[in-house]
Amino acid sequence: MSRDAIARYGFYATSLLCFILAQSTTSLAATAMEPVAPGMRQTAECMATVMRTTPGTQNVRVGALRDQYGYIASIEYAYRDTAGKRRVVHINLRHEVEDGYYFYPAPSDFLHGGPMTDKVHDALLSKCRARALLEIE
Repeated sequence: MSRDAIARYGFYATSLLCFILAQSTTSLAATAMEPVAPGMRQTAECMATVMRTTPGTQNVRVGALRDQYGYIASIEYAYRDTAGKRRVVHINLRHEVEDGYYFYPAPSDFLHGGPMTDKVHDALLSKCRARALLEIE
């Protein structure tokens, strides 16, 4: 095999590997919101706007994830806890809609001094029609 053939083979193999890795990444930044239902997308964008204006939140992003029922919107943000440790939170909206409200599992930020307070939950409910669910394990 000539050097040119080996170089071409290496280029194609590297390109294919990059393509496969790019397709398998579940990063919010790389996931488009197109497959998410319009109402859910609107709620997620509203929630991200509220979180961006909430003191202590950093790097708020919105994306789409696929679960067993289809695509859902996901909001991600970071914050520093009371000990100074950086924490990342993912809020995944649920498919269920009741009276035009989408549900999300309430993150446990308040346990660590995070930004998700009752005031923020109230803003998400009134402005975005997003209702927190308390999940008991």
